Amino acid sequence: MTSVPQYVILHRRDRGSEATEQLFSVWPETDRAQAVEHAAELQSDANNLYGRPRDTYRVARLAFLDEEN
Repeated sequence: MTSVPQYVILHRRDRGSEATEQLFSVWPETDRAQAVEHAAELQSDANNLYGRPRDTYRVARLAFLDEEN
């Protein structure tokens, strides 16, 4: 059985005059620590390898809303 995704990594690219956000990757609930570690690695690479200190990577938890009827 496949687990429902619970965490996502969001990438915010800030170009000064404009900023965009996009979904970077999806993680199952059991991999929260790995998602956080991967986001930290991406953030470090953006800062140190690519010279984009204003870019951010963050982990967000998905919430599903169910409605009756």
